[in-house]
Amino acid sequence: MLPSLGPNLPLAAASSGDGPSLPVYLALVLALAVACQWAAWALRIPSLLLLLIVGFGLGQWVTADDVLGTDALFSVTTIAVGIILFEGSLSLRLRELRGISGPVVRLCSSVVVLAWALLTAAGLVVGIDWRLALLLGAILAVTGPTVINPDPAADAPHPTGVLAAALGGHRGRPDRGHPRGARLPGDRRRPRG
Repeated sequence: MLPSLGPNLPLAAASSGDGPSLPVYLALVLALAVACQWAAWALRIPSLLLLLIVGFGLGQWVTADDVLGTDALFSVTTIAVGIILFEGSLSLRLRELRGISGPVVRLCSSVVVLAWALLTAAGLVVGIDWRLALLLGAILAVTGPTVINPDPAADAPHPTGVLAAALGGHRGRPDRGHPRGARLPGDRRRPRG
């Protein structure tokens, strides 16, 4: 049994004993996340791709629910989502969005729903159960800056005017993603540095 942080705060939270203890689990997740970021940078691919693959793989071995317990997992997830949304809203420049609210609203609503539907349909086509296909579609229908504005430091042309403002208003900045951003296959640009 792990030591307690107080009478009601055991270090291993509500661990059922089936998975690793909380410190081991957190160390494993941190080490894998750092390794994914580094490998993605070295391979010049979006880190999100490696993080998803490793996360799905780790989820087959142990779930956060086994280590943290349902209540703690829900609380941590709620706080993390709140921080992400708060940080994204602080970086939003409202002056740039005047007159282009239509494209921003469409990017944040109908485009996401369309992407989710198409990704779910693709999952169904390859034979995935409909519930898992819905979940996978929701996970992969990301709209963060790694997808929308992948590499602001690249030497490629960037959108300007209304398009740049719409894309900038659509994305928050919680997922800084890959240090060099998403790259197209065959992209041979050298990173600045």
